[in-house]
Amino acid sequence: MSDSEEDEIFIQFEEQIKSLKKNEANSAIKVKDQFDLGHEPACVFKSGKRVEFGHLEVGKKYKLEGGEKIPNQKQHLQNAVMISMAIYEESGPTGFLESSSTYHTLKTVCAISVNSRQGVMLAVG
Repeated sequence: MSDSEEDEIFIQFEEQIKSLKKNEANSAIKVKDQFDLGHEPACVFKSGKRVEFGHLEVGKKYKLEGGEKIPNQKQHLQNAVMISMAIYEESGPTGFLESSSTYHTLKTVCAISVNSRQGVMLAVG
């Protein structure tokens, strides 16, 4: 290992491995920028164990979690929006969902509130 590598920490995200100075590697904001992530990472992992930023050691290799924080987050959000719109639809929530089925992945409406001023719907997609 060269002298410059001894001062660095290695972080891997998917197929990319970056060599960062200690102060950069221990900053979640700088790691976010280095890997062009959509969110600030909470931690990295070393041998499957969680390591918080600020505790990364020089000369070691760490891994970032891949993917979204919530799997299929965009689809879940779209489904939530459609349920919110449907529950207050005057023609009825199920009719609205059936007519707008290209915009969500909901398959079954399990329950709709009857005695509540606040609309509540339970659906499965």
